[in-house]
Amino acid sequence: METGAYLQGQLLRDVDAVSMAHALEVRVPFVDHRLAERIWPALGQYPDLLHGKHLLQRSVPRISSEVAAGPKRGFTLPFDTWMRGGLRETALRGVESTVALGWVNARAAATVWNDWERGRAHWSRAWSLSVLGQFLQEAT
Repeated sequence: METGAYLQGQLLRDVDAVSMAHALEVRVPFVDHRLAERIWPALGQYPDLLHGKHLLQRSVPRISSEVAAGPKRGFTLPFDTWMRGGLRETALRGVESTVALGWVNARAAATVWNDWERGRAHWSRAWSLSVLGQFLQEAT
């Protein structure tokens, strides 16, 4: 389910969009459908390989010890960094548009933005409000 939905519909799409925006092509060799079709059924016979990074370590023996010993971690697009840098004015204009167009209360919009700036709220709250404002501005 994760491979068919979240990985395919979200993660790979996001990586493709962000990399292409910078003229990069990202390759994902471990997601090749022919490889997955061959190994998934057999993995059920080796449950110890599915914990931690055992499968990666056995599949890629030259992997650095730093990577092998480190914790598994997810990947998040750096929107927080972007919104604090070059995307800041665009994001703020989007939030302001929600207020100017009468869709969001000024105090509520300011609270969302300020909470994110102070690290009390996830970047996605301010970003969602900004995207809404950008959409509403284009729609009017």
